[in-house]
Amino acid sequence: MSSGAKYYDLHDILAGETAIPCTLQTHVNSCGKLLDQSSEHDNLKKGHSLDIPLWLANDVAARNMVTVR
Repeated sequence: MSSGAKYYDLHDILAGETAIPCTLQTHVNSCGKLLDQSSEHDNLKKGHSLDIPLWLANDVAARNMVTVR
C-alpha cells in the first residue's frame, strides 16, 4: 500500500471528524465562537469544556493546551 492510499481510508476520514470532549488548560482569545459554536463569547477561559475534532485534539493536547476528558 502506498503512503497516499490511506488518504481515502474511510476509517481515517471518520476518525478525523470524531468530536472529542476536552477541557481548556489555557485562555483562548478571539476564536471562542469558532472552537465552540454554542459559546456566546469570542474569548474562552481556562477550564471551559468543549468538543473538538480528533485531528485538532491531538495537536493541542500535545501542547498542553487542553486535557481530553
